[in-house]
Amino acid sequence: MSIQDETIIIVEIPHQRRPLVWHSAGAEELIAKADEIAQDNLYATWTAQEVANCWGEDDAPSELVAIIEQHGSAVEAKDPFDYDRGYYPPHSAPSAIEVAKEYIGHDLRACYFLTIEEANDALQNPPWAFSPEANQALLQHLGEYHYLSEVEA
Repeated sequence: MSIQDETIIIVEIPHQRRPLVWHSAGAEELIAKADEIAQDNLYATWTAQEVANCWGEDDAPSELVAIIEQHGSAVEAKDPFDYDRGYYPPHSAPSAIEVAKEYIGHDLRACYFLTIEEANDALQNPPWAFSPEANQALLQHLGEYHYLSEVEA
């Protein structure tokens, strides 16, 4: 698998500023970027021992403890809309990449996470319907990083 197979192209459409296009080398880098933006870890998996080491016996959030007691572990994910933390059983938790994408796009009019193939397709075919500014930013980014496919005549 090549690096281009893992690359994620991010097209940010703000409410009032110009569109921004950037990329990550894959899911791990995107998750790290979201943590950096949040200045916090957005996602964590907890075991009973880790909770005891972090909070002690009586200070841990009761919801977290109850999930661990029932399921053996729990997932903690930060909600970008209310900046609170949610606790989930492992089988029903969002993934770390879902949380990262949600956080990165939470304050934008729209945010797209595309493969290189999808990004090239977005330039050539509706229904992406990006604004001319977003199309130009995407075209420039794909060209600058040599991700641009040959355009069919």
